[in-house]
Amino acid sequence: MVSEGKEMEHIRPPPELDFSTTDGNLPERWRKWEQTMKLYLNIAMHERNEKDKCSAFLYIIGQEGREIFNTMTIPDEDIDKIDTLFTKFKDYCAPRENITVWRHRFHTRVQGKIETIDQYVTDLKIISKNCKFGALEDEMLRDRIVCGVYSEKVKERLLRDNELTLQKALSMCRANEESQNRLKDLQHEEHVDAVKYKQSVKASVGNKFPSTQKYMKGNVYQPKKQSVSSKPINTKSFTCGKCGSQHEKGKCPAFGKKCNRCHKLGHFASKCRTKSIHSNELETDEMTNSCETSEKFFIGAISSGNSQDEIYSSLEINNIPIKFKLDTGSQVVGHRLSRLIKVTLATEKLQSDFSPIEEFPSVFTGLGCLKEPYTIRVDSSVPPVVHSPRQIPVAFREELKKTLDDMEAKEVIKKVDQPTDWVNSLVIAEKSKTGKLRICLDPRDLNEAIKREHFQLPTIEDITTRLSGATIFSKLDANSGYWQIPLDEASQLLTTFHTPYGRYCFRRMPFGIKSAQEVFQKRIAQHFDSIEGVEVVIDDILVWGEIKRNTTDD
Repeated sequence: MVSEGKEMEHIRPPPELDFSTTDGNLPERWRKWEQTMKLYLNIAMHERNEKDKCSAFLYIIGQEGREIFNTMTIPDEDIDKIDTLFTKFKDYCAPRENITVWRHRFHTRVQGKIETIDQYVTDLKIISKNCKFGALEDEMLRDRIVCGVYSEKVKERLLRDNELTLQKALSMCRANEESQNRLKDLQHEEHVDAVKYKQSVKASVGNKFPSTQKYMKGNVYQPKKQSVSSKPINTKSFTCGKCGSQHEKGKCPAFGKKCNRCHKLGHFASKCRTKSIHSNELETDEMTNSCETSEKFFIGAISSGNSQDEIYSSLEINNIPIKFKLDTGSQVVGHRLSRLIKVTLATEKLQSDFSPIEEFPSVFTGLGCLKEPYTIRVDSSVPPVVHSPRQIPVAFREELKKTLDDMEAKEVIKKVDQPTDWVNSLVIAEKSKTGKLRICLDPRDLNEAIKREHFQLPTIEDITTRLSGATIFSKLDANSGYWQIPLDEASQLLTTFHTPYGRYCFRRMPFGIKSAQEVFQKRIAQHFDSIEGVEVVIDDILVWGEIKRNTTDD
């Protein structure tokens, strides 16, 4: 059995320490050497006395280190203590630490092409320990990552974030590395779905493929398993794309022969590339040993086998005949309709002495307002954002001022004089019909914090199933629908926005916030759900009935 002492002989001691000071890296070299030396003494010489450890220390540190030791003043009682040697040499190396050189190394360190972000940041942290950054260490690391990251796209993303932290910078860099690695993996994978790779498909003469039917399952080609031959492969022969057999170069039996399928020279009918009505083949040619070979992809196809005309019918829509194709798959089914159904759609505008506008004038004038205010719920973990003012073209400023005054008079907006955590940008759009301005928020950052109510919106299919038997319809449209829902005081300040005439906020629910559509649908549905014959989709209200009287009774 090998003794423990002999096993320790195989542990390699650290190399000699380089005491040069020209590069300013002596403290770092000492730190690494000291760590390695202590590990060596603890493992290989843990049973030796202090004097033996000191001797090993002076031997391993090298000639230059021993000369430095000879200049040191050490009391006689401490000369054989290993801790004293470590302390003396540490004091010798530490005063020669050049912070300017270390900071220069830190600010010029860039990420290598094949270096991961974690490797790069680890080296930066090691260097930063000697730079004496103190409380600014995280910010300096963040800035160095932005300046030294290898990917220019990642650098642009980091520079766009005005609240970038060290952790966010590391997360973005790691996410980019992960996506790049996934992309490389995907580029090496082959996706096969329904189209099966096929080296050769034996086709019979003419338009029939009896050999193919053996390997068809559904409409997907199932390649025949190739048996492995025990015979040695002749490297000079290859599978020819003209005849289908293996032969050497220049010995193709199809040379000069006529194809029984296309009547051209140079290939057999089994290798003819003439398109067939019963199958689609995508062919790719490759040059192998200066002779052309063929590789094919096969897709099973359905064909009618005849060229009969498609079936059409003319239908009248508002007394206008329109030609429609009946059953786009009718050629495959192979049946003609014996009788066509004539469909006529007609609408009629009813005349009535009853005028809802005259009967209920308060409903059709001004801007309505629901009683219960809406409270915008926000995620407290999302930091508020204050946008800088956007420049408004001079040509729009006069009209903008009129629009702001009009909205303020309607109690849609109000001026804000107090500080607010959120300040959004202003978006204006000119209405094509009237030329007036539409004022909206640009709540991209605010939408990140808003919590939705997730109210299910009705679909057209849901509504049409409830309109069975309806013959009379009345359509109402809410006037500036979203503005009919008031906001509470706290929610109003969340919608603060910049204008050239000061800051304003919305007193009513503005367009653009991601919860507006669901909240409006929910509020309107609560008012009309109990009324039979009324359907609501956002700000459109449809009143329907089976007879004329039903739509005006209420």
